[in-house]
Amino acid sequence: MADRILKILKDVVGQEWASSDRHNLISYTRDMSPYPTKEGEYIVLPGSNEEISGVLLVANNNKIPVYMKGAGTTFGGLGIPRSGGIVMDFNRMNKTINIDEKNLLFTCQCGQNVYNSIEQLRARGLDVPLWPMYGASVPWGSWVNTSASGMFQFGAGLVWDNLFGMEVVLATGEIVKVGINGYANCGPIARYMAGSDVMGIFLGASGGMGVCSEITTVIRTVPEAIEFITLGYQDENIEMMTAALQQIGREGVAGEVSIADDGAAHLVDVDIPARVLLMVYADGTLEQADYGGRVVRRILKETGAVEIEFPIGQIFHQNNALLGSMTKKYGGGMDCLSSFASSYESFAGMFRQYKEIYDKYGMFNMWYAWVMNGYILHFPWVAYPEHDPDFRQTAREIRDQVYDQWFTTPNVSGGYFGPFPHMIKYLRPTYYELLRRVKRTMDPNNILCPGILPY
Repeated sequence: MADRILKILKDVVGQEWASSDRHNLISYTRDMSPYPTKEGEYIVLPGSNEEISGVLLVANNNKIPVYMKGAGTTFGGLGIPRSGGIVMDFNRMNKTINIDEKNLLFTCQCGQNVYNSIEQLRARGLDVPLWPMYGASVPWGSWVNTSASGMFQFGAGLVWDNLFGMEVVLATGEIVKVGINGYANCGPIARYMAGSDVMGIFLGASGGMGVCSEITTVIRTVPEAIEFITLGYQDENIEMMTAALQQIGREGVAGEVSIADDGAAHLVDVDIPARVLLMVYADGTLEQADYGGRVVRRILKETGAVEIEFPIGQIFHQNNALLGSMTKKYGGGMDCLSSFASSYESFAGMFRQYKEIYDKYGMFNMWYAWVMNGYILHFPWVAYPEHDPDFRQTAREIRDQVYDQWFTTPNVSGGYFGPFPHMIKYLRPTYYELLRRVKRTMDPNNILCPGILPY
C-alpha cells in the first residue's frame, strides 16, 4: 500500500516533491519543543491550492493522518506527526499575490515567511501589522494556524485581528474563500460579511479544521520615529504595574508593550535594579513619539517604577535575543510553558507562583510576555538538561503543577493556540463539546493533525 500511496502523491505534486525516504522523514521529526520525535510516512511539498486539495483527497479516502509543517519554530509540537501519515511542507507556496499600497492590504501564499514579506514591504515604506514572536522566519500559514502574537500587538492586536481574507482547503478537498471575499464579486476589502464569521473556525485551530493556503492582511506604513522607555518594578510593587498598563492603554500612546524579568536580563548578561521590566515604545511621527515618551515617563513616576537607562528594551523588543542567548547558555533543553492569557490583575499572582515553583527545583527560568490593550499573553521559559530523558519527564511534571495553579486563578486561560489535552479538564463541557462537533463536521475522518488537539 505504501508504494501505491507514494505513487499517487507523486502524481499529485510532482515526482520530486513527494518522498518516503527515511533520510527525508527524519528531518521532519521535531520542532523547537521538548515533545518526543516521531516519523511520518510521507513528505509532500504542494505548490498550489489544487495540489493541497489532491493530497487531502488521497489522505481522506485512505484515512491517512496529515500534519502541517512550517518553519518548525513552535514550542507546542504542532509540526510533529504524532500518528505518522503525511507531513505537508509549504515551502513551495511562497508567492506574493498582491500588494495594495492604496488600501494597505497584502496577499500571499501561506508558505511565504514573514521576513520575506517584511523585506518586500519595507522597500515600499510599508510593514506588516506586527512581527512574529519567534522571529520572522515563521510562514504566514503557521502564524494564522496559531493566531500568534508578536511585537506591535498592543496597538495592532493579534495576527487574526488583521486578516481581511483567507483561502482554505478542507479535509475533504474543497477549496474555499472565507471572509468578505466569500462573495463571488468581492475582494478582501474587510474582515466581516453578513452572517457568521466563518474565518474564525480556522484561526488558532493549528491546522485541525482546514489547511490555510492564502491570506490577505492589513499592512501599515513604517513609523517615522520610535521612543523606547523601560520601566522597572520590584517584587513588592509589581501590582503597580497593572495601574501603569491601564493608564498607558487609556492614553493610547503605545504601539508596543512587553514584559520581561531579571531572568531574561541574566540571559543577555545584564544586571537590572528591578524584578520585572515593563518595556514600552511609542511610535508615529516625531511629535507623536516624543509625546508618547513623555506620557509614559509621567506614568512611570506615578506608579513607583524606576526608568532603566540601559537599552534593554531594544535588545528584547522581538525576543529573538532571548532565545538565542538561552540556547547558547543552556543548549537545546528549553521549554516554553505553552502560552497563557490573563487579565492585567492576574499577572502578579501568576508570576510569583511560577517563580516559587521553579526556583524550588533549581531550574533556570525567565518570563517574557506581550501585552495587549486589556490583557497579557505570557511566555514563561525554563531550561533543563537536553539529553536527560528522566529530567525531561520531571520538567513536564513540574509544568503540570504550574498549570494547575494558573488554571484555578481567575481570568487566566490558555493562550494563542490550543486547547491541548492537558487543558480539557479546565474547559466548560458545553464549549468543549461544541469544538468536537465542529471538528467532526469539518474533518469527518479526523485526518487533520490527530493527537495534537483533543477534539
